[in-house]
Amino acid sequence: QMTTTMPEQTAAATARAGKTITGRWVKVAAVNENLLLKHLGYTRMQRAVIERVSMPIDIRVTNTSVVVTAKGIRTFHTRYPLNGDTISYPRRDGRPGHCRAHVIECKNESIVLHLDWDEPFGGENIQTYRLQQDDDGSSEAAGLLVENKITLRRQTEADEVAETRTLTSYVKFRRGR
Repeated sequence: QMTTTMPEQTAAATARAGKTITGRWVKVAAVNENLLLKHLGYTRMQRAVIERVSMPIDIRVTNTSVVVTAKGIRTFHTRYPLNGDTISYPRRDGRPGHCRAHVIECKNESIVLHLDWDEPFGGENIQTYRLQQDDDGSSEAAGLLVENKITLRRQTEADEVAETRTLTSYVKFRRGR
């Protein structure tokens, strides 16, 4: 079930206070990203390029959707409806097939998405965008942490799940311009 607590007045007040997930974010660090990409079948060269890209993302929350635009080697613009509907779009890794996604939760300081895709390298991702706060009492968010908890499914030729493996990576972002 999808949870949303983003009424217009609350969102506007939060935005004025600087504690909003909405805005531009620029990648500054990653933990376990290389290992995760390796298990997703990326080559060493592809992983090196992805790790070095600053990858700005723009996040916007409206009354009806979460809109995420990611810019890196390729640009992706995805609108996730807040009513819980599942959307489908071509896989971002360029492999055949589609990814299905829906919003699990949308709050002032976090967004949780569920993504699922088929072979090759089929799996699912619980992707959480969460504001990080400084301990100094500042009204500004210190950063954005994106957690990718990916469960990979390996299938046999008979379409039976042969193995699953869960990996988690974290990517840290700072406010961008």
